[in-house]
Amino acid sequence: MSIDWQIKTFDTLPSTQDTLKDLISRSSDIKEGMAILAYLQTGGYGRHNRKWQGDKGNLYLSFLITPPKDKSPAAQISIITGISLIKTIKDYIDAPEIKLKWPNDVMIDSKKCAGILVESTGDNSKTHMLVGLGVNIAHAPLAISSSLNAYASEKIEIKQFTNHFLSTFSDDYTRWTTEGFQPFRDQFINLTYDKKTAISVNVGSNQITGAFIDIDNDGNLEIMCNDTQTIQKITSGEVFVM
Repeated sequence: MSIDWQIKTFDTLPSTQDTLKDLISRSSDIKEGMAILAYLQTGGYGRHNRKWQGDKGNLYLSFLITPPKDKSPAAQISIITGISLIKTIKDYIDAPEIKLKWPNDVMIDSKKCAGILVESTGDNSKTHMLVGLGVNIAHAPLAISSSLNAYASEKIEIKQFTNHFLSTFSDDYTRWTTEGFQPFRDQFINLTYDKKTAISVNVGSNQITGAFIDIDNDGNLEIMCNDTQTIQKITSGEVFVM
């Protein structure tokens, strides 16, 4: 069954993610499909509370899903969201290389154009998952980032792009609930860096270097460590391609 989206649009917000959290905390009637869209975000953040710079003209979106209790690994949702986002992006631009970097970054020509944040809350009866997106559509705020309009033949309209993405995500999410994660694991391998690509992963204060091997059935990263020549599973960390 497709998601019934209810989109609330704002000119400016401190954070779409915090606004959605506030709505959920104040009402038990908030249903799956509630989405918060802002055209300017002044206090956005990504994983590990890193600030996401919010220039006007880019996309800032958070939405609520309530997956079954037995199907709620955040890593899987992050990867599925990234896959849906890349599918959407490819319908708007022609770029030589669009990659999904585990666990939550979309890269164009090795520069970040989008980030994904998945947060969970809920009780014994229901899991709320809040999915946040920041997409550089008009502006690339940092030297290490890229924007979609730089590759588009015509200016991308934010609301249209948002609707297209949400429709694509709804289809992928429905498939995930019925078929499981394996189809998306296969898609991820085709959208990410080649196996045996040299990477380093910051896990807290530790750095692990080695070669990318795979992701497991929960969406966790598998890396062949240089120092031990063993495969290590990583559930959370920041990846750098060497």
